[in-house]
Amino acid sequence: MKKIKKVHSGIFRDGGAGAYAKRRYRDRRNKLMGKEDFLIVITGVPYGPGGKTVWAYAHSPTYQEPAIMYLTGINQNNVILLLDPKSKVSTEILFVSRKDRIMEFWEGVRFGVGDKASLQEVQSVTGIKDVRDIGEFKDVLRERFVKNKKKSLATFWYEGIRKGRKTSITTDHNYDFKKKLAAWLREWKAPKGALKNIIANHFYLRLPLDKYDIKNARKAQEITGEGFRAMLKNFSDFKNECQIQGYLEGKMLMNSPYGLSYPSIVASGVNATILHYMKNDDPISKNEMILIDFGVRWMTMHADITRTFPVSGKFNPMQKLLYEIVLNGQREVEKAARAGITIDELNNVCWQSSMMV
Repeated sequence: MKKIKKVHSGIFRDGGAGAYAKRRYRDRRNKLMGKEDFLIVITGVPYGPGGKTVWAYAHSPTYQEPAIMYLTGINQNNVILLLDPKSKVSTEILFVSRKDRIMEFWEGVRFGVGDKASLQEVQSVTGIKDVRDIGEFKDVLRERFVKNKKKSLATFWYEGIRKGRKTSITTDHNYDFKKKLAAWLREWKAPKGALKNIIANHFYLRLPLDKYDIKNARKAQEITGEGFRAMLKNFSDFKNECQIQGYLEGKMLMNSPYGLSYPSIVASGVNATILHYMKNDDPISKNEMILIDFGVRWMTMHADITRTFPVSGKFNPMQKLLYEIVLNGQREVEKAARAGITIDELNNVCWQSSMMV
């Protein structure tokens, strides 16, 4: 009898590249090292679903830091990637936890140090040959930093400009990691300004999608669209927001094992004025419009669709006027969209279209 090999898709997301995954991830890391000519360390999410707040445990098939997913395809908590472009020993080191059979009993198979077979699988998928215990990370980083002629260390955290001033997201694992690195650099007597952010070059490389990403994005949109059309056909059966959410999400998740893009918003009437409305439990009225914001993942690509329509199935004159203003804005943006145009430019097209009514 032939033994069936289980595929633990929760650990790796090859992006649909299959045998080409290793080359794909290696090329991405090499391009990043070509842009950032100094020591780089990036952390994955240090905890899985419910790991930080146990009472909030919920199934989430993909929870990895997207930067780590992009560079390695690894969907497992407590992972750190070190890139050292100038090293003559190893330019890439992946730090992972030790193999934990007890945790696997509860959560399923995970790769880890101390298990030769799982490490060989990691090396095969990622192309990273040097895999070490995450407990060694600080010592290895210090050794590499001290030996490096450029006394700079790069990492990744979310940073941007708001109202003309530089601002950062300070509540996530990336910023916690940045603070830890900054403390170590002070301990190691590093020069002022030694810690750098790779966010600009990282997104410069990550935002253009390759053929696998494009295929996956289309698949996610296709599944999401099918779920929406199925929900519309059965809309007369629904009495409240919760029933709409349940039916729509069920249809999407029947066709994708990768989870929702984000929690669905099903907002009737005035609820639609709350941008991130998630209560989704109010009854719906025939006189109202209803806004639905929803999507599903395929591999690591997300669909994101928002639709607004009258509960009764027919627009009243005011609803029709407002809807056509928005619809015309969408059409103008679609006509303007092309390679090289920015999101800000498309946003301006949208607002200009709205003001011409």
